[in-house]
Amino acid sequence: MKRFFGGLQAGAIHATGKLARCFFPVWGLALCLPFLSQNALSSTAWQPLNQTTATWLWLDVYQATLYGQGEIDRTNLLTEQTPLKLELCYLQSIDRQDFIKAASEGLPKRFSPELSTEVARLHAEYQDVSAGDCYTLSYQPDFGTQLALNGRTVFSTRLAGFKALYFGIWLGPEPLSDSVKQGLLEGL
Repeated sequence: MKRFFGGLQAGAIHATGKLARCFFPVWGLALCLPFLSQNALSSTAWQPLNQTTATWLWLDVYQATLYGQGEIDRTNLLTEQTPLKLELCYLQSIDRQDFIKAASEGLPKRFSPELSTEVARLHAEYQDVSAGDCYTLSYQPDFGTQLALNGRTVFSTRLAGFKALYFGIWLGPEPLSDSVKQGLLEGL
């Protein structure tokens, strides 16, 4: 164990098999929760619901896979109570500015200043991708909405309404692509 700010630092193996760091300050209370929370989110038992390929003109751009937990249908898909995950694995290289442009086209024209601030924070975290890279947008009621690139979280918010707003780019009433939405929601 190493010393850390007057306490002890130790590693613990979480159920996922990943190392979680715990800090034991001299007053004896273990501070593991932020680290375990991140692992707990990634280890949740997601069930694949549907998969589809996004195509622009004749070019396959990304493979989209929608995941859920428990009973999911079109009526509760974007509610704050429903865990949801959307994985986009790219088949082509894409510039970060293209992500921002496409997302802006898929978002409603007006939303609250608080949501606007969070959208700007997420867009600032977009990075160029190459074929084989995957962005994952996930939502858990206890953790909020997170965006990860190749398994590394790059954005997180707990702001109410953000899930419906951002997942709405693909699954909302006016999605970026009707065919992607149809493929992801088929049978739900």
